[in-house]
Amino acid sequence: IVHIIRTRHVPLFQSRPSGILCLATLVVMAVGGWLPYSPFARFLGLVPLPRVFWAWLAAFLLGYAVLAHVVKVVFHRRYGDD
Repeated sequence: IVHIIRTRHVPLFQSRPSGILCLATLVVMAVGGWLPYSPFARFLGLVPLPRVFWAWLAAFLLGYAVLAHVVKVVFHRRYGDD
């Protein structure tokens, strides 16, 4: 969502994020996805997730991103200085 609210433009198409923001996003996603399968999983009380979880997660994240972008556009049209 940080990628969406950081600019008035369409993220990743009309406005590219900094390399550090992209790297931070990828690292957090990789660590979050890896933890349930890591040696630390048992200590943290985590278990591997079923494959269908990842499909649902992707669908929810896509829907959330689209909704956040729509709300951002409406907000800027109503309250923006443009």
